[in-house]
Amino acid sequence: MRITDARLQGCELVLTLSDPAEAARAVYRFKAGEYELQKVKRKRSLDANAYCWVLIGAIARKIHEPETDVYRRYIRDVGPKTSMCCVQMEDLETEVNGFVSGHLGRTVEIGESKLPGCATVKKIYGSSDFDTRQMADFLDYIIQDCAALDIETRPQEEIDSLLEQWEGRHGQERVQSLNPAKRGAVLPMRAERPEAGSARSLWRSLPR
Repeated sequence: MRITDARLQGCELVLTLSDPAEAARAVYRFKAGEYELQKVKRKRSLDANAYCWVLIGAIARKIHEPETDVYRRYIRDVGPKTSMCCVQMEDLETEVNGFVSGHLGRTVEIGESKLPGCATVKKIYGSSDFDTRQMADFLDYIIQDCAALDIETRPQEEIDSLLEQWEGRHGQERVQSLNPAKRGAVLPMRAERPEAGSARSLWRSLPR
């Protein structure tokens, strides 16, 4: 679980978690001695996906929404990586749990199948499954919103370096600079994107 804030209230330590559902589970299932607070050891460097989470966390704090909600909204907005399969009903729960377990970004949409005793499963993948091009678009999309919300981001050269590392891990074609002015690329945009500086209206325009 991610702790986003801590404060003293009398003799009590009050912790704020990024996900309300996790907070509820931690409280209702709490047993003395099961939890231990330790400072996270910072890695020497972030990969592209980890840096996305850093920026998403900053955006979530700025707009007062859970990180997981913000993250999943970006997955939908950018245009998720998906696949379809047909699963027998008795195997449906196992198939779904096996796909989403351990991945916050992975979700499924279940529909009716023309085959008796089966269901169609649309698998929606998270950012850890992205190839280099998808990660580049995903990160750039988030950076655009950071600019609108006045959130500082890393220099372009460092971002390109993160993507090169991601490319090395995922075996994709080399990605040039994300800067649209350099690439001449057309990035995925929202239908009605507010002018820069209109942070709250930017997020009000997102589908809920």
